[in-house]
Amino acid sequence: MVKTENGFEIQTYDIETPDALFQRSTIMEYPKEDIEESYDLLLAQHLRAVITKIGTIQNAGSTLKLTYNPHYEITRRHLENLVSDVALPKTWKTEGLAEPNQDCKQKSKEIIYKLFDEYRILPLRVAASVENGIFFCYKDPVNSARILSIEVYNDLDVAAVISEGKTIVASFDIENDDYTPVMHSFNA
Repeated sequence: MVKTENGFEIQTYDIETPDALFQRSTIMEYPKEDIEESYDLLLAQHLRAVITKIGTIQNAGSTLKLTYNPHYEITRRHLENLVSDVALPKTWKTEGLAEPNQDCKQKSKEIIYKLFDEYRILPLRVAASVENGIFFCYKDPVNSARILSIEVYNDLDVAAVISEGKTIVASFDIENDDYTPVMHSFNA
């Protein structure tokens, strides 16, 4: 425990992960008016944690607080349930359309997890597709008219379409699970 000249008590721990060494400093007592800035940085997914910068305090430097983020696991379970619960509407079954198969559901989960882990986006909708697979879409948080739609077919082909209103801005056939061009276009 270290005391600053302002009287703040700071406790510091080293936290080692397979990929990095982090230092955790926790301010035991501090008045809110001494916090100059506050923001969150998301760590690599293997940590499943959040670093929160509490602020800069005289003679103490920047203080980081490393905390486990239980919302990460809750969110992943929710995403898994969204995909697992996808079922074909009864009217489509009578038309001869196929239910999304287990491989399609697994591939859809992997894609949704990847986009959540790497880009921190959550699907607006997850549903069965009329083209024998699973459809999910994302809305641009800045431009609500801009939508990213992804479809995973039962044969595990994957396609993505970015639209703005009724206009298709870009379309992609996804290969090798590379979503970089899709996300670059979606965020443009």
